[in-house]
Amino acid sequence: DGLTDDYVRVIFEDRTRRLWFGTRGGGLNYLKDGTFNSYTSANGLSNDFIRCIHEDGEGDLWIGTRGGGINRFKDNRFTAVTTRDGLYDDTVHKILQDNHGNIWMSSNKGIFKVSLHELKSFCDGEIQNIKCILYNEKDGLKSRECNGISQPHGWKSRDGRLWFPTMK
Repeated sequence: DGLTDDYVRVIFEDRTRRLWFGTRGGGLNYLKDGTFNSYTSANGLSNDFIRCIHEDGEGDLWIGTRGGGINRFKDNRFTAVTTRDGLYDDTVHKILQDNHGNIWMSSNKGIFKVSLHELKSFCDGEIQNIKCILYNEKDGLKSRECNGISQPHGWKSRDGRLWFPTMK
């Protein structure tokens, strides 16, 4: 019916009520007027295996990939952020935003956070890299593996707490 891949990893509805579909190898698809449209690595996406989608308060989409870090989608353009730029892992299973302006990401190396302002500054070319804080077994996790084998890969509760499943 127009999807670039039949294996859909995530479905997300943005603030404009557009539905986004992250696939295992066909990139990012969206539904508009009953027709699927897609973005892939040919359009600037860093990796076509999509793990998660998050929308920040300003409407920017953040796409977590398997092996390509995260991508900001703003003004119809992708900007990748990877381990070369300061991420702890290029496979991101879940992206959540806390109530203090931070983005939290789960991975197989643990959970890490970075300031949303810092991410945006990097994507806008104002800074050369980002600084993440990593949390793992040393900080109380039973396992650093947060690979999101089942849904959801993480959750923000009504009281603002962030929850991430681990392998243990």
